[in-house]
Amino acid sequence: MASKPRNNMPEIPDITHLVDQRCFHTLPVYNPPQPFSMSPPEEIAGDLEALYRERFYKHAADLARRQIIETPVEQLRTGDLGLIRRVFDLWTVRQSALIMMRLASLAKEEAKYLDDLLSARYRIASTGQSVVPWKLKLLAVRVQAGGDSQAGIARYYSLARDARSELSAIRRQLRTEDLNETSRETLEAEAHLWSDRLRNLGLYTSTMLVGTKDIKSALELLESMYDDCSNLGSVDPENVPFMGKVAFALGLLYLQIGDTISARQWFKNVEQDEVLRDLGISVCSIADLDWDTAESTLNKIDVSDTASSIPIAVKNNLAVTEIYKGRLNNALKILEELTEAGAITPTLLRNLSILYDLRQDIGKKAKTKLLYALKEQGIKALETYDFL
Repeated sequence: MASKPRNNMPEIPDITHLVDQRCFHTLPVYNPPQPFSMSPPEEIAGDLEALYRERFYKHAADLARRQIIETPVEQLRTGDLGLIRRVFDLWTVRQSALIMMRLASLAKEEAKYLDDLLSARYRIASTGQSVVPWKLKLLAVRVQAGGDSQAGIARYYSLARDARSELSAIRRQLRTEDLNETSRETLEAEAHLWSDRLRNLGLYTSTMLVGTKDIKSALELLESMYDDCSNLGSVDPENVPFMGKVAFALGLLYLQIGDTISARQWFKNVEQDEVLRDLGISVCSIADLDWDTAESTLNKIDVSDTASSIPIAVKNNLAVTEIYKGRLNNALKILEELTEAGAITPTLLRNLSILYDLRQDIGKKAKTKLLYALKEQGIKALETYDFL
Protein backbone atom coordinates (compact mmCIF):
# COMPACT_ATOMS: atom_id res chain seq x y z
CA MET A 1 0.00 0.00 0.00
CA ALA A 2 1.16 3.56 0.65
CA SER A 3 4.68 4.13 1.92
CA LYS A 4 5.15 3.39 5.58
CA PRO A 5 5.48 6.25 8.05
CA ARG A 6 8.63 7.00 10.01
CA ASN A 7 9.60 4.68 12.85
CA ASN A 8 8.88 7.32 15.50
CA MET A 9 5.20 7.40 14.55
CA PRO A 10 2.74 5.50 16.84
CA GLU A 11 1.37 2.19 15.56
CA ILE A 12 -2.21 3.50 15.61
CA PRO A 13 -2.73 7.20 14.76
CA ASP A 14 -3.46 9.55 17.65
CA ILE A 15 -6.42 11.71 16.65
CA THR A 16 -7.22 13.15 20.08
CA HIS A 17 -6.65 16.65 18.67
CA LEU A 18 -9.80 16.19 16.58
CA VAL A 19 -12.08 15.80 19.61
CA ASP A 20 -11.02 19.11 21.16
CA GLN A 21 -13.94 21.54 21.44
CA ARG A 22 -11.64 24.33 20.19
CA CYS A 23 -11.90 22.78 16.71
CA PHE A 24 -15.46 24.00 16.38
CA HIS A 25 -17.22 27.33 15.97
CA THR A 26 -20.58 28.52 17.26
CA LEU A 27 -23.14 28.38 14.47
CA PRO A 28 -25.30 31.37 13.53
CA VAL A 29 -29.00 31.42 14.40
CA TYR A 30 -30.98 29.29 11.98
CA ASN A 31 -34.68 30.16 12.23
CA PRO A 32 -36.93 28.58 9.58
CA PRO A 33 -40.18 30.38 8.74
CA GLN A 34 -43.62 29.07 9.57
CA PRO A 35 -45.03 26.50 9.14
CA PHE A 36 -41.69 24.78 9.67
CA SER A 37 -40.54 24.45 13.25
CA MET A 38 -37.15 25.61 14.44
CA SER A 39 -36.77 22.35 16.36
CA PRO A 40 -36.96 18.83 14.95
CA PRO A 41 -39.63 16.38 16.12
CA GLU A 42 -38.78 14.77 19.44
CA GLU A 43 -38.53 11.28 17.93
CA ILE A 44 -35.54 12.23 15.75
CA ALA A 45 -33.91 14.88 17.95
CA GLY A 46 -31.14 12.50 19.04
CA ASP A 47 -30.79 10.57 15.78
CA LEU A 48 -27.90 12.04 13.79
CA GLU A 49 -28.68 10.23 10.54
CA ALA A 50 -32.38 11.15 10.73
CA LEU A 51 -31.60 14.81 11.43
CA TYR A 52 -29.40 15.00 8.36
CA ARG A 53 -31.83 13.02 6.20
CA GLU A 54 -34.75 15.26 7.21
CA ARG A 55 -32.70 18.40 6.44
CA PHE A 56 -32.28 19.65 10.01
CA TYR A 57 -28.71 20.54 9.17
CA LYS A 58 -27.99 22.89 12.07
CA HIS A 59 -29.20 20.32 14.57
CA ALA A 60 -27.20 17.60 12.81
CA ALA A 61 -24.08 19.79 12.89
CA ASP A 62 -24.59 20.59 16.58
CA LEU A 63 -25.20 16.94 17.51
CA ALA A 64 -22.16 15.78 15.53
CA ARG A 65 -20.02 18.36 17.36
CA ARG A 66 -21.38 17.29 20.73
CA GLN A 67 -20.76 13.61 20.05
CA ILE A 68 -17.23 14.37 18.85
CA ILE A 69 -16.19 16.32 21.94
CA GLU A 70 -17.82 13.70 24.20
CA THR A 71 -15.61 10.97 22.72
CA PRO A 72 -13.67 9.23 25.53
CA VAL A 73 -10.12 10.46 24.97
CA GLU A 74 -8.42 7.68 26.92
CA GLN A 75 -10.20 5.02 24.88
CA LEU A 76 -9.21 6.88 21.72
CA ARG A 77 -5.56 6.79 22.82
CA THR A 78 -5.70 2.99 23.12
CA GLY A 79 -5.96 2.78 19.33
CA ASP A 80 -9.60 1.67 19.14
CA LEU A 81 -10.02 1.66 15.35
CA GLY A 82 -13.80 1.49 15.58
CA LEU A 83 -13.86 4.62 17.72
CA ILE A 84 -11.36 6.36 15.44
CA ARG A 85 -13.56 5.68 12.41
CA ARG A 86 -16.60 6.89 14.35
CA VAL A 87 -14.88 10.22 15.05
CA PHE A 88 -14.11 10.64 11.35
CA ASP A 89 -17.70 9.74 10.43
CA LEU A 90 -18.93 12.44 12.81
CA TRP A 91 -16.53 14.93 11.24
CA THR A 92 -17.99 13.99 7.84
CA VAL A 93 -21.52 14.76 9.03
CA ARG A 94 -20.40 18.02 10.64
CA GLN A 95 -18.63 19.22 7.48
CA SER A 96 -21.45 18.08 5.17
CA ALA A 97 -24.08 19.81 7.31
CA LEU A 98 -22.13 23.08 7.26
CA ILE A 99 -21.89 22.90 3.47
CA MET A 100 -25.64 22.25 3.18
CA MET A 101 -26.23 25.28 5.44
CA ARG A 102 -24.14 27.35 3.01
CA LEU A 103 -21.47 27.93 5.66
CA ALA A 104 -18.52 26.92 3.48
CA SER A 105 -16.15 29.45 5.06
CA LEU A 106 -16.92 28.10 8.52
CA ALA A 107 -16.44 24.53 7.29
CA LYS A 108 -13.04 25.53 5.89
CA GLU A 109 -11.98 27.05 9.21
CA GLU A 110 -12.88 23.88 11.08
CA ALA A 111 -11.31 21.65 8.41
CA LYS A 112 -7.92 23.23 9.15
CA TYR A 113 -7.75 20.99 12.22
CA LEU A 114 -7.98 17.93 9.96
CA ASP A 115 -4.75 19.03 8.28
CA ASP A 116 -3.53 16.71 5.49
CA LEU A 117 -5.71 13.60 5.63
CA LEU A 118 -3.24 11.74 3.39
CA SER A 119 -0.29 12.29 5.70
CA ALA A 120 1.54 9.63 7.71
CA ARG A 121 -0.06 10.82 10.96
CA TYR A 122 -3.32 9.19 9.84
CA ARG A 123 -1.83 5.83 8.84
CA ILE A 124 -1.27 2.59 10.73
CA ALA A 125 2.49 2.35 11.13
CA SER A 126 2.92 -1.36 10.38
CA THR A 127 0.80 -1.41 7.20
CA GLY A 128 0.65 2.19 5.98
CA GLN A 129 -3.14 1.83 5.80
CA SER A 130 -5.11 5.05 6.20
CA VAL A 131 -7.73 5.24 8.95
CA VAL A 132 -9.56 8.12 7.23
CA PRO A 133 -12.74 7.20 5.31
CA TRP A 134 -12.59 7.90 1.58
CA LYS A 135 -15.78 9.97 1.78
CA LEU A 136 -14.15 12.41 4.19
CA LYS A 137 -11.01 12.63 2.04
CA LEU A 138 -13.13 13.63 -0.95
CA LEU A 139 -15.18 16.12 1.04
CA ALA A 140 -12.05 17.67 2.53
CA VAL A 141 -10.69 18.45 -0.95
CA ARG A 142 -13.73 20.58 -1.69
CA VAL A 143 -13.83 22.22 1.74
CA GLN A 144 -10.11 22.88 2.24
CA ALA A 145 -9.71 24.22 -1.31
CA GLY A 146 -12.39 26.77 -0.46
CA GLY A 147 -13.10 27.80 -4.03
CA ASP A 148 -9.42 27.71 -5.04
CA SER A 149 -9.63 25.34 -8.00
CA GLN A 150 -5.86 25.11 -8.43
CA ALA A 151 -5.50 23.92 -4.84
CA GLY A 152 -8.36 21.49 -5.40
CA ILE A 153 -6.67 20.02 -8.47
CA ALA A 154 -3.44 19.47 -6.53
CA ARG A 155 -5.37 17.73 -3.75
CA TYR A 156 -7.18 15.48 -6.22
CA TYR A 157 -3.86 14.50 -7.78
CA SER A 158 -2.61 13.58 -4.30
CA LEU A 159 -5.73 11.49 -3.76
CA ALA A 160 -5.15 9.81 -7.13
CA ARG A 161 -1.61 8.86 -6.10
CA ASP A 162 -3.01 7.41 -2.89
CA ALA A 163 -5.65 5.43 -4.81
CA ARG A 164 -3.07 4.10 -7.28
CA SER A 165 -0.89 2.99 -4.39
CA GLU A 166 -3.78 1.11 -2.79
CA LEU A 167 -4.76 -0.46 -6.10
CA SER A 168 -1.19 -1.56 -6.86
CA ALA A 169 -0.85 -3.16 -3.43
CA ILE A 170 -4.07 -5.12 -3.90
CA ARG A 171 -3.02 -6.29 -7.35
CA ARG A 172 0.29 -7.50 -5.93
CA GLN A 173 -1.64 -9.52 -3.37
CA LEU A 174 -3.82 -10.97 -6.11
CA ARG A 175 -0.73 -12.31 -7.86
CA THR A 176 -0.05 -14.47 -4.79
CA GLU A 177 -0.81 -18.06 -5.74
CA ASP A 178 -1.75 -19.39 -2.28
CA LEU A 179 -4.88 -17.23 -1.85
CA ASN A 180 -8.07 -19.10 -1.04
CA GLU A 181 -11.23 -18.37 -3.02
CA THR A 182 -12.81 -16.15 -0.37
CA SER A 183 -9.69 -14.01 0.02
CA ARG A 184 -9.33 -13.67 -3.73
CA GLU A 185 -12.95 -12.57 -4.15
CA THR A 186 -12.53 -10.01 -1.36
CA LEU A 187 -9.38 -8.59 -2.92
CA GLU A 188 -10.97 -8.47 -6.37
CA ALA A 189 -13.91 -6.50 -4.93
CA GLU A 190 -11.47 -4.10 -3.26
CA ALA A 191 -9.53 -3.70 -6.50
CA HIS A 192 -12.75 -2.89 -8.34
CA LEU A 193 -13.67 -0.33 -5.66
CA TRP A 194 -10.30 1.45 -5.86
CA SER A 195 -10.38 1.38 -9.65
CA ASP A 196 -13.79 3.09 -9.59
CA ARG A 197 -12.53 5.66 -7.11
CA LEU A 198 -9.54 6.42 -9.30
CA ARG A 199 -11.68 6.90 -12.39
CA ASN A 200 -14.17 9.12 -10.56
CA LEU A 201 -11.28 11.31 -9.44
CA GLY A 202 -10.76 12.06 -13.11
CA LEU A 203 -14.31 13.44 -13.29
CA TYR A 204 -13.78 15.51 -10.15
CA THR A 205 -10.50 16.88 -11.50
CA SER A 206 -12.18 17.91 -14.75
CA THR A 207 -14.70 19.89 -12.70
CA MET A 208 -11.87 21.71 -10.94
CA LEU A 209 -10.23 22.44 -14.29
CA VAL A 210 -13.47 24.05 -15.43
CA GLY A 211 -13.31 26.12 -12.24
CA THR A 212 -9.95 27.50 -13.38
CA LYS A 213 -11.53 28.21 -16.79
CA ASP A 214 -9.09 25.75 -18.37
CA ILE A 215 -11.81 24.26 -20.57
CA LYS A 216 -9.30 22.89 -23.08
CA SER A 217 -7.54 20.75 -20.45
CA ALA A 218 -10.87 19.59 -19.02
CA LEU A 219 -12.03 18.47 -22.46
CA GLU A 220 -8.74 16.71 -23.15
CA LEU A 221 -8.87 14.90 -19.81
CA LEU A 222 -12.45 13.71 -20.29
CA GLU A 223 -11.90 12.66 -23.90
CA SER A 224 -8.79 10.68 -22.94
CA MET A 225 -10.77 8.96 -20.17
CA TYR A 226 -13.48 8.03 -22.67
CA ASP A 227 -10.90 6.68 -25.12
CA ASP A 228 -9.24 4.63 -22.37
CA CYS A 229 -12.58 3.03 -21.52
CA SER A 230 -13.39 2.28 -25.15
CA ASN A 231 -10.11 0.32 -25.39
CA LEU A 232 -9.61 0.88 -29.11
CA GLY A 233 -13.14 -0.17 -30.00
CA SER A 234 -13.39 -3.25 -27.79
CA VAL A 235 -15.63 -2.05 -24.96
CA ASP A 236 -15.73 -3.96 -21.67
CA PRO A 237 -19.43 -4.10 -20.59
CA GLU A 238 -18.37 -3.04 -17.09
CA ASN A 239 -17.04 0.21 -18.56
CA VAL A 240 -20.29 1.19 -20.28
CA PRO A 241 -21.94 2.98 -17.30
CA PHE A 242 -18.80 5.00 -16.59
CA MET A 243 -18.41 5.84 -20.28
CA GLY A 244 -21.95 7.21 -20.12
CA LYS A 245 -20.97 9.46 -17.21
CA VAL A 246 -17.95 10.76 -19.11
CA ALA A 247 -19.96 11.30 -22.30
CA PHE A 248 -22.62 13.23 -20.38
CA ALA A 249 -19.95 15.37 -18.70
CA LEU A 250 -18.43 16.12 -22.11
CA GLY A 251 -21.84 17.05 -23.47
CA LEU A 252 -22.40 19.50 -20.63
CA LEU A 253 -18.95 20.98 -21.08
CA TYR A 254 -19.43 21.54 -24.81
CA LEU A 255 -22.79 23.12 -24.00
CA GLN A 256 -21.03 25.48 -21.62
CA ILE A 257 -18.82 26.81 -24.42
CA GLY A 258 -21.77 27.05 -26.82
CA ASP A 259 -20.89 24.13 -29.11
CA THR A 260 -24.29 22.43 -29.28
CA ILE A 261 -23.28 20.29 -32.26
CA SER A 262 -20.48 18.57 -30.32
CA ALA A 263 -22.65 18.47 -27.21
CA ARG A 264 -25.39 16.59 -29.08
CA GLN A 265 -22.87 14.07 -30.37
CA TRP A 266 -21.58 13.33 -26.90
CA PHE A 267 -25.06 13.08 -25.42
CA LYS A 268 -25.90 10.51 -28.09
CA ASN A 269 -23.00 8.43 -26.75
CA VAL A 270 -24.88 7.98 -23.46
CA GLU A 271 -26.25 4.75 -24.84
CA GLN A 272 -27.19 2.86 -21.69
CA ASP A 273 -29.41 5.61 -20.21
CA GLU A 274 -32.10 6.88 -22.57
CA VAL A 275 -33.49 9.33 -20.02
CA LEU A 276 -30.12 11.00 -19.44
CA ARG A 277 -29.35 11.00 -23.17
CA ASP A 278 -32.66 12.62 -24.16
CA LEU A 279 -32.40 15.13 -21.33
CA GLY A 280 -29.01 16.26 -22.63
CA ILE A 281 -30.26 16.50 -26.21
CA SER A 282 -33.30 18.50 -25.10
CA VAL A 283 -31.05 20.99 -23.29
CA CYS A 284 -29.16 21.45 -26.57
CA SER A 285 -32.46 22.38 -28.21
CA ILE A 286 -33.16 24.84 -25.39
CA ALA A 287 -29.70 26.38 -25.92
CA ASP A 288 -30.55 26.73 -29.63
CA LEU A 289 -33.89 28.35 -28.67
CA ASP A 290 -35.67 25.53 -30.49
CA TRP A 291 -38.52 25.32 -27.99
CA ASP A 292 -40.77 23.01 -30.00
CA THR A 293 -38.07 20.35 -30.42
CA ALA A 294 -37.06 20.69 -26.78
CA GLU A 295 -40.65 20.26 -25.64
CA SER A 296 -41.18 17.26 -27.92
CA THR A 297 -38.02 15.54 -26.67
CA LEU A 298 -38.80 16.21 -23.02
CA ASN A 299 -42.35 14.91 -23.35
CA LYS A 300 -41.01 11.58 -24.64
CA ILE A 301 -38.97 10.97 -21.50
CA ASP A 302 -40.41 8.61 -18.89
CA VAL A 303 -40.61 10.58 -15.64
CA SER A 304 -42.59 8.07 -13.59
CA ASP A 305 -39.81 7.80 -11.02
CA THR A 306 -40.28 11.22 -9.41
CA ALA A 307 -37.93 10.33 -6.54
CA SER A 308 -34.97 10.50 -8.92
CA SER A 309 -33.21 13.79 -9.62
CA ILE A 310 -33.26 13.24 -13.40
CA PRO A 311 -37.08 13.36 -13.81
CA ILE A 312 -37.06 16.52 -11.67
CA ALA A 313 -34.57 18.05 -14.12
CA VAL A 314 -36.78 16.93 -17.02
CA LYS A 315 -39.85 18.61 -15.55
CA ASN A 316 -37.88 21.72 -14.65
CA ASN A 317 -36.69 22.08 -18.24
CA LEU A 318 -40.17 21.38 -19.54
CA ALA A 319 -41.42 24.25 -17.38
CA VAL A 320 -38.72 26.48 -18.88
CA THR A 321 -39.94 25.69 -22.40
CA GLU A 322 -43.50 26.52 -21.35
CA ILE A 323 -42.38 29.88 -19.98
CA TYR A 324 -40.56 30.82 -23.17
CA LYS A 325 -43.59 29.80 -25.20
CA GLY A 326 -45.71 32.15 -23.10
CA ARG A 327 -47.61 29.46 -21.20
CA LEU A 328 -46.97 30.57 -17.62
CA ASN A 329 -49.93 28.67 -16.16
CA ASN A 330 -48.68 25.42 -17.71
CA ALA A 331 -45.23 25.99 -16.22
CA LEU A 332 -46.76 26.60 -12.79
CA LYS A 333 -48.84 23.44 -13.06
CA ILE A 334 -45.80 21.31 -13.97
CA LEU A 335 -43.75 22.55 -11.02
CA GLU A 336 -46.65 22.36 -8.57
CA GLU A 337 -47.32 18.74 -9.58
CA LEU A 338 -43.69 17.94 -8.84
CA THR A 339 -43.94 19.37 -5.33
CA GLU A 340 -47.17 17.45 -4.74
CA ALA A 341 -45.33 14.26 -5.70
CA GLY A 342 -42.69 14.94 -3.06
CA ALA A 343 -39.96 15.99 -5.49
CA ILE A 344 -38.41 18.82 -3.49
CA THR A 345 -35.14 20.51 -4.45
CA PRO A 346 -33.86 24.05 -3.87
CA THR A 347 -33.82 24.70 -7.63
CA LEU A 348 -37.41 23.55 -8.04
CA LEU A 349 -38.66 25.67 -5.14
CA ARG A 350 -36.72 28.70 -6.33
CA ASN A 351 -38.12 28.40 -9.87
CA LEU A 352 -41.64 27.99 -8.55
CA SER A 353 -41.23 31.00 -6.27
CA ILE A 354 -39.99 33.13 -9.16
CA LEU A 355 -43.13 32.25 -11.12
CA TYR A 356 -45.27 33.14 -8.12
CA ASP A 357 -43.47 36.47 -7.78
CA LEU A 358 -44.21 37.24 -11.43
CA ARG A 359 -47.86 37.18 -10.42
CA GLN A 360 -47.56 39.92 -7.82
CA ASP A 361 -51.15 39.65 -6.64
CA ILE A 362 -50.72 36.07 -5.38
CA GLY A 363 -46.95 35.71 -4.83
CA LYS A 364 -46.71 35.81 -1.03
CA LYS A 365 -49.93 33.87 -0.43
CA ALA A 366 -48.94 31.21 -2.97
CA LYS A 367 -45.54 30.66 -1.34
CA THR A 368 -47.10 30.41 2.11
CA LYS A 369 -49.65 27.91 0.79
CA LEU A 370 -46.80 25.93 -0.78
CA LEU A 371 -44.96 25.70 2.56
CA TYR A 372 -48.06 24.40 4.32
CA ALA A 373 -48.66 21.86 1.55
CA LEU A 374 -45.09 20.59 1.92
CA LYS A 375 -45.52 20.34 5.67
CA GLU A 376 -48.71 18.30 5.22
CA GLN A 377 -46.76 15.86 3.03
CA GLY A 378 -44.61 15.05 6.05
CA ILE A 379 -41.63 17.15 5.00
CA LYS A 380 -40.08 18.39 8.23
CA ALA A 381 -37.51 20.89 6.93
CA LEU A 382 -36.04 22.28 3.71
CA GLU A 383 -32.46 22.66 2.50
CA THR A 384 -32.87 26.40 2.09
CA TYR A 385 -35.46 29.10 2.68
CA ASP A 386 -33.77 31.85 0.70
CA PHE A 387 -36.37 31.58 -2.08
CA LEU A 388 -38.99 33.18 0.20
